[in-house]
Amino acid sequence: MDKTLQQQVGENVRRLRREQGLTQQQLGYLTQTNSTYIVRLEHGRSNPSLLTLERIAKALGAEVWKLCLPIAEE
Repeated sequence: MDKTLQQQVGENVRRLRREQGLTQQQLGYLTQTNSTYIVRLEHGRSNPSLLTLERIAKALGAEVWKLCLPIAEE
């Protein structure tokens, strides 16, 4: 089953956050959101705005477009 874009973004955010050694709460703080939002995003249940996606990418040291790629292609 193909993953939705929201699911791909969520998985990439989770992977990069863990690689950076950040908690969901820390990422929420860095992105001016909160841990509940990060949880929903990582589970593909939240659709981030472009501004939020940009903040997340910056906090994780990634390009915005890389958050949208399927993990196998990165």
